Amino acid sequence: MLKITDSTGKQLAFNDDQEDKGSGLNTHHADSYVAVTLPANGMYYVHLGGHPTQRRLGAQFTGCA
Repeated sequence: MLKITDSTGKQLAFNDDQEDKGSGLNTHHADSYVAVTLPANGMYYVHLGGHPTQRRLGAQFTGCA
C-alpha cells in the first residue's frame, strides 16, 4: 500500500496493487505505484504499508528518510 497525504492528513494519492491488465485478477505480484503533482510547497507524507493479511512488511520498512 502506498499513500501520499498533505500536512493535514488529506489523501492526495493512494494505490494498493497497481493494475496489470496482462495478469488478469492475480495481484500478488503487483507493486504499488502512485504519481502525483503536489499542489504547493509544504510538508507531505508518504505512507508505506503491506497488505494486512499477508504480514510481509519487515523491519526494513519501519523508518522513513
